[in-house]
Amino acid sequence: MGVLFPWKDEYNTGCEVIDKQHQKLFDIINELFQAFEGAYAESKVPRILKELEDYTVYHFSTEEKLFEEYNYPLKDQHKAEHEHFVRRIRKFKEQLEKNENDMIAFDVMIALKDWLVGHILGSDHKYIPYICKD
Repeated sequence: MGVLFPWKDEYNTGCEVIDKQHQKLFDIINELFQAFEGAYAESKVPRILKELEDYTVYHFSTEEKLFEEYNYPLKDQHKAEHEHFVRRIRKFKEQLEKNENDMIAFDVMIALKDWLVGHILGSDHKYIPYICKD
C-alpha cells in the first residue's frame, strides 16, 4: 500500500508534542489513502474520518492552549484556520455519507492533505519563536 503523505524533517516545529501530533495526523491521512486503495474502503473510511476529525480537534486544542499560555499574537487568526480545517473534514464526511463518487472523495482528501502541509509550513512555523523556544 502506498503512502500519500510522508513525514519530512521540514515539517518539524521543534515542539516535540506538536510534532508527534502532526505525525499522527499524517498517519491517519495515510490510513485513509490506503483505505481508498484497498478493498472494503466503504467499511473503513467512515471510521478513519471520525478518527481524523476527533484527533484534529484534539491536536488543535493542544496548540490553542499553548497560544494562550505563551500569549501568541496571531492566535485568533490561527484558531480561525483550525476551524476552517475542521469544517472541511466534516464536509468531506458529509459527501461520503451521501455516497458521492469516490473521485470527489479522493480529491477532497488530497485537498485536506495539501491544506495541512501548507498550514504546518506556513501558520504553524510562525509560532515557533513564541512557543517552541525550549
